[in-house]
Amino acid sequence: TFLFSDRVLAMKEGKVLASGTPGEIFTADLIHSLYGVDVEMESLYHDQARVCIPKGVVEEEREKEHLYQFCS
Repeated sequence: TFLFSDRVLAMKEGKVLASGTPGEIFTADLIHSLYGVDVEMESLYHDQARVCIPKGVVEEEREKEHLYQFCS
């Protein structure tokens, strides 16, 4: 639903943290403010959609890729 919304409002503890289009407000900083999680944003479908991936997951996958390339 977030992806298909014209405008969204992000709130925490009854206060508005951000308001705008999903493309405007869906940022790593907002996710951190809302949930306290550090994420990396990845674009999909020619930047029509973005997903957030927790940084530990991204770093672990990169380490696996580097190790695989090193051992191959």
